[in-house]
Amino acid sequence: MFFMVTAGISLANVLNMEKVGHLDGNVSSLTIAENYTYITQGHDLVVLHGTSVSNVSEIARLATPWEIHDVLISGNHAYVVNTTNSLLVVNITNPSSPTLEGSYEPSGLIVDIDVANNYAYVVDHYNGLIIEDINNPTSPIQVSNLNLNDLAYGITLSDKYAYVTVWNGLMIIDISDPNSPIVVGNYAIPEYNNDVYVSGNYAYMICDESNSLEIVDITNPSAPTFEGVYVYENDGQAYDVAVSGNNACLAVSNGIIILNISDSSIPTLAGNYNTNSSVSDIAVAGNYVFVAEDNGSLLSINLNS
Repeated sequence: MFFMVTAGISLANVLNMEKVGHLDGNVSSLTIAENYTYITQGHDLVVLHGTSVSNVSEIARLATPWEIHDVLISGNHAYVVNTTNSLLVVNITNPSSPTLEGSYEPSGLIVDIDVANNYAYVVDHYNGLIIEDINNPTSPIQVSNLNLNDLAYGITLSDKYAYVTVWNGLMIIDISDPNSPIVVGNYAIPEYNNDVYVSGNYAYMICDESNSLEIVDITNPSAPTFEGVYVYENDGQAYDVAVSGNNACLAVSNGIIILNISDSSIPTLAGNYNTNSSVSDIAVAGNYVFVAEDNGSLLSINLNS
């Protein structure tokens, strides 16, 4: 694997952008934990040492039987979702030597996952929210399954709530008792809602059909309300959203959009960057947003203006 650091590129006099380098093979997903960046390439989980633009290097590569489309890190484990609908549990206590510990195969279709307090919260496209006890990573145990009576797409956890995007909007679920999750709030948007990110008192939702980012006030989880919206109709489909400070970063089919959300009721364009291929994933680490392109490039955007 070869990395080449290039000079910073000014982005609309608002953001500084630096390119980390080029990876061999497509990068389907990435996540950052402590001093390591974890990416997926084909069947492989790849561990990179470093999270800054100047010192990223590959230290490990774990081959799995199937192609991977997502990875999440929690504690000493990586949770890998592959295209055959399996959840693999990988021990990364020693990041330079990851080992496969366990697996879980639901009857439906895994589309997203989040992990907290020794529980994995698995979004099944058809069967809703499945909660797995992962105290013993070698043998996950299902403790509950909440049918949402809708097609489910994405999840993020915040405090004692799970925020799940469904075809018709956003479900807010009390998960204080993982054995008995309860829907406490619902925000209706009658269209395909791809992903959600929660920061503070707001949920940031990708609304696919209207090509928009909708900001929802969740101060009262049982009664979420509209806060603001930004329409990106000329920038293609959005796949992922992440928030850092006063910036929201959107991964779209032809690049990256950065929005200023200092006034959440009126999000404004802070900058954009066109990539050579579709953007598959983004991750926030401090003042940087890391961006994975389908053609193998790994970009780092400095959000300090």
